[in-house]
Amino acid sequence: MVDQKPFGLIKFFKDPNKLESLRDGLFYCNTPEFYRLSGDEGVSDPHESCSHAYRKSRGDGPIKLEVDGYDVGGVFAFTLHGPNFKDHWLHCWFTISIPEDKDHLIQLASDIDRMRLEFGAEYAFIPADYLPELLNRLQSVTDHNIFHGPVDYSSVKRDWSAMCKPASYSYQREYRFLLGECPHTTTEPLIVQNKRGFRDLILRSPELKIENRTKGHVWFMLNAEGCSVSPIS
Repeated sequence: MVDQKPFGLIKFFKDPNKLESLRDGLFYCNTPEFYRLSGDEGVSDPHESCSHAYRKSRGDGPIKLEVDGYDVGGVFAFTLHGPNFKDHWLHCWFTISIPEDKDHLIQLASDIDRMRLEFGAEYAFIPADYLPELLNRLQSVTDHNIFHGPVDYSSVKRDWSAMCKPASYSYQREYRFLLGECPHTTTEPLIVQNKRGFRDLILRSPELKIENRTKGHVWFMLNAEGCSVSPIS
């Protein structure tokens, strides 16, 4: 996918109350372990933020773990991370960019349709230009370090980390916020609350269009009712 610079981020919701809570300033961050143990379509990733995760509690088959040639028995949980990344609290969005051609336009609409099916039809939208102010407001109410950026995708397990997911998730076009560090088996979320809120930064299900203003042709449109494309051959 070779899209242009993102013009905004979208977060899909099944529960409109959670969307409004976000706009009111509640920034809810789940742990990697939450996603490793989830069974929900699109949400679940057994190896979230790591190269490999073994959990006896979820029914994973037995593993043999050796340290300096000695077999380590009785392993209930094992998480293998690559260099530079550990487990962080996660807050995830979908990146929306202007596609460079018809094929990318159709793929964008297909990815959005799948996201709406898995995560909900309503959505929050933040224009890319508002991201710096959002980060300022978040950092003003937490001592946790905040790292953010687009997620990469790879079919190679050793590449997987908090900022690289399996290629099968590439339709999610993720943009992530990583906050602090958390224990690898915790499912306790991190909630950051800014009393000022984000209503001036985050919009609720606004109509988004990509159009040719000269000819009046709408190439792409997204609103609370659905997503549509009308490419010209």
